[in-house]
Amino acid sequence: MGVVESFKKRRAVARLKREVAATRAEIEGLRADIQALHKDPFRIEAIAREQLNLARPGEILFLFTPETPGH
Repeated sequence: MGVVESFKKRRAVARLKREVAATRAEIEGLRADIQALHKDPFRIEAIAREQLNLARPGEILFLFTPETPGH
């Protein structure tokens, strides 16, 4: 293996190590989210309200759209 090839492989290994570290951090964050969902029933409601625009029976939901420039 030549010097250039060795350098390329080291760079690839370093890049893959960074990707693995980032993926592990993401997994830990997701695990924390899962634990929070198991421990806090209001967290599920908050997600349903924020992401799915859900409301409780009898509530009135107001949705606001961002203004477009020039209007």
